[in-house]
Amino acid sequence: MDRVICTAGGRAFDPIDPDPAVIDLRDIAHALSFVPRFGGHSRLFYSVAQHSVLVRDLVAEQCAEDRILGAALLHDAAEAYLLDMPSPIKRSLPDYTAAEKRLQRIIETRYGVAQLSDAERALIKEADQIALIWEQRDIMPAVAWAELPSLDRPALDVWSPDVARQAFLTAADTHLNLEKAIA
Repeated sequence: MDRVICTAGGRAFDPIDPDPAVIDLRDIAHALSFVPRFGGHSRLFYSVAQHSVLVRDLVAEQCAEDRILGAALLHDAAEAYLLDMPSPIKRSLPDYTAAEKRLQRIIETRYGVAQLSDAERALIKEADQIALIWEQRDIMPAVAWAELPSLDRPALDVWSPDVARQAFLTAADTHLNLEKAIA
């Protein structure tokens, strides 16, 4: 019981040894809407939920398949339980990385988006990288990133946690078959 956390929905959840039946998309959306990107070191509060919707939107520019769009939306879902660890730190914590990968696969399996080809995963990764550049340009201090690749995108509008949570849930309802979520 020492690893169990209480979710926003009042569920007892062990993120190290997760029970798929306890994973709830409402908990994921809620938590991600309050988890800041970049460890909170941005000029404005910017949530992982908004980032996830942005990645989904970028993938949608190239693909209309709900399964892939659902996977794009959920690409950081494990961070709802394990938080968003900045990549330079994450790389030095192999146990954390292993736990995150395991939980991510369990979430993807629960919502039917685990079976992606390498090309489909690469599409999501590319969108994630574009989102990173966009976010760095618009919400991070300018001195933090010496030189960013050119990006022809409008300025990001930063959402409140409530707006981010609702956008995440709306996208999930559109792209994931929630009635058939595997327990």
